[in-house]
Amino acid sequence: TSRLNDESVEGVANILPKEKKQIIKEVVARLVENGRGLELLEKNAIKAMAPNGYWNDKQNRVFWIKELVGFLTKDPRDLIQDDFLDNRLGGLLDNDQNSPFKAVSEAYPELEIREWEMATTPMGFYQKKKNRVAAVRWLVEKVRKDPRDLILDDFLSNRLSGLKMHYKHSPFKAVSEAYPELEIRE
Repeated sequence: TSRLNDESVEGVANILPKEKKQIIKEVVARLVENGRGLELLEKNAIKAMAPNGYWNDKQNRVFWIKELVGFLTKDPRDLIQDDFLDNRLGGLLDNDQNSPFKAVSEAYPELEIREWEMATTPMGFYQKKKNRVAAVRWLVEKVRKDPRDLILDDFLSNRLSGLKMHYKHSPFKAVSEAYPELEIRE
């Protein structure tokens, strides 16, 4: 039997660390099994309850990312680092180099999310030419336009404001770099 009467972690301070981790693991598992995992988020309790190594398990990471999306009622692409930190799930990001993109991609592989589709792209992402070119080519395919017909609003309405800033608000520069074979003139 557990040394806890209810699903709280009060009273665990006076037991051995190894026993405490086991009790916490049991409490978390019981809440999750009973469909009450969101209560851990609502009470900001998951960080205190997650034993060392908890986030190393992909199943745990995916479960909590999906719980967070449901709790915040957000599109997964709209998650930002603060969403994880504000809901005591920062430890989850430690395994993903503080990258909401990597966390969301792992939890929702079926969405085939690209870095630029997130509310914030990873730092320095557009410094690499291959990333810029991939994003512009993706945009052309998505809006189904001739590359020469792209306008600034196409970038803005498709989550590419960071790319727009890299090219100093010039669709011409973006298209020229992504499609050099077109030999486009401004």
